[in-house]
Amino acid sequence: MPVCPGTAMTYRGHPEPPGDPAAVDAAKAILAAHPAPSAEELAAATAVLRTYIRRTTAELKTLAERLPAQDPRRAPARRTADSAFFRAAQEDGPGNGLMSARDYCRRLLWAALEVREYYDTLRKEAQGPDGTVCEAPDGSGGLTAQEDP
Repeated sequence: MPVCPGTAMTYRGHPEPPGDPAAVDAAKAILAAHPAPSAEELAAATAVLRTYIRRTTAELKTLAERLPAQDPRRAPARRTADSAFFRAAQEDGPGNGLMSARDYCRRLLWAALEVREYYDTLRKEAQGPDGTVCEAPDGSGGLTAQEDP
């Protein structure tokens, strides 16, 4: 893929923003519905969850990289992002049948909830009082090791 002029990026513009957490809640409601959701509802929920995971895992990895190397949250956050991205990127999808589609969507939901938990925690810590991401004076990204109270 060609590099865009004046940049070192192979795409135009900025990466997509993180996914909308409300989409994950909507997918959760679909899976909790009684009677069981239809195949169309499951397909829509699966698409929403895949989009959320793809958009949010890149930002989660960036936030994890800003943590100090010795921070115990860094490796689990990266593993969670990698695992969720792998689940969302599986091209074979849910398989055949309604039960298979529901199980696949439920696994994506669990992955999305894990990603959201790590993302919310690290993002809240990275934000300053005015809502912008803080940068440490040494350029390390602004996140510090978690201290015991």
